[in-house]
Amino acid sequence: MKMHGVIELLSGLILLAGISLHGADSPGLPLDLADRQQRVGMEGDDGSDWLLYGRNYNAWRFSPLTWINKENVGNLELA
Repeated sequence: MKMHGVIELLSGLILLAGISLHGADSPGLPLDLADRQQRVGMEGDDGSDWLLYGRNYNAWRFSPLTWINKENVGNLELA
């Protein structure tokens, strides 16, 4: 009976050690929002290719494109 408890304890420790070592090789997640946006390539782009629905992690939905401006907005028609 006593040997059975020791085997359970050792197998539990081996399992726990294996789980904790599994994440040791994987890179950590970046914690800084600006760092994440720079890694995805959203800082300094021209705004023509949105990688996320709201363009960035803040979901600003602002486009820096200048195709439509105050001079030509009156010429817009229903598409």
